[in-house]
Amino acid sequence: MKSFEWFVAWRYLFNRERKALVSVITFISMGGVAVGVAALIVVIGVMDGADELLFGKVADLYPHLRVTSETGASEEFDPAVLEQLRAIDGVDRVEPIMAKQTFIQAGSGIEAKKQGIQLIALDELGPDSVFDLGFPEDSEPVKLGPRAILLGLPLAANLEARRGTKMLLFSTSPVRTAMGPAIKQRSFRVSGHFRTNFYEFDANSAFVSPEQMRKLYPKQKGYDYIHVKLKDPFEADKVKAQLHLPGYRMTTWSEENGAFFQALKLEKLALFVILMLIIFVAAFNIIGTLIMMVMDKTREIGILKAIGASQRATANIFLFNGIMIGLVGTGLGMAIGLGICALIPAIEFEMPPSIYNFKHLPVTVKPLTITLIVLCSMIISTLAALFPALQAARLKPVDALRYD
Repeated sequence: MKSFEWFVAWRYLFNRERKALVSVITFISMGGVAVGVAALIVVIGVMDGADELLFGKVADLYPHLRVTSETGASEEFDPAVLEQLRAIDGVDRVEPIMAKQTFIQAGSGIEAKKQGIQLIALDELGPDSVFDLGFPEDSEPVKLGPRAILLGLPLAANLEARRGTKMLLFSTSPVRTAMGPAIKQRSFRVSGHFRTNFYEFDANSAFVSPEQMRKLYPKQKGYDYIHVKLKDPFEADKVKAQLHLPGYRMTTWSEENGAFFQALKLEKLALFVILMLIIFVAAFNIIGTLIMMVMDKTREIGILKAIGASQRATANIFLFNGIMIGLVGTGLGMAIGLGICALIPAIEFEMPPSIYNFKHLPVTVKPLTITLIVLCSMIISTLAALFPALQAARLKPVDALRYD
């Protein structure tokens, strides 16, 4: 019986003898579903891509677990604490870090360019560093010598600083002199640049050696925090729960950046709901199409019922019509959406990295997301066909054939 219902539904939907108006509305309904599905796939794909890219950069450049001393900067963290952190299953790297907010200046006089930056001190920079600065995997570690400073490429561009350019760094912690409190400053020369493609970090960060940092901040010679990098960043809360470190505070990346990623998720949900309205509009077209089809096929429905078709079989015919419209529209929309997602990486978009933190529009197509969009589209299309299907099922053979 099911094959008979599908056959009749197919004939009703794709019969060449159908009225032109019903045919046009049917194609409009399919097009509406296709547009909605394609828009959802593209927009959610871009949002997933941005979310994945930004999370990857945060995971590469910021501590998965930050451990700080409650007494302030320490010259040396307790070796037992470092060993305890390194011994935990899932911990990849552990490194004490010195990081200060300071001012950097390029040039002199009225043409001098100044900027506040985050100054970070490390003994070695390279592929095995806790900061992923984009060094090739097979490159040798970089040791910053005396008076050497490594700048992010956007920071160097803002300051017009090339390799070998003289820079002045100003301490934000005044020191006492015979003339009273004074701001300590030291000169450096740019030894190179780095680029992580995360604009916020690249445009506001620089690296020097710990020895030079201590000379710039003689009163704050200690390490500021322990940078703990995990093999899986999502295990940060679990690792934190395992630790008991009296005298230390611990914060995870989700506690420090959780609000930002929650905002991204909320924005993605809002866009999903808004774009789903396109499919709801198409659903109203499906309802109108099937109601007109029921009116157009009243005589045929009466004949079917007169020869023994049940109410359920009659309802199924028009329900299957709605499913077919949804299938064609959803399939077309999925093809268009996936095609656009495949083309986006090849298209040059002018995206200010200072706003978006990336230059190119990222796209990530997740099978689970596609499945959810397809299911939502098919459910809406099927529900839209219920009312016309029930209307057809309630027709009585006598009433359907009375005026023929």
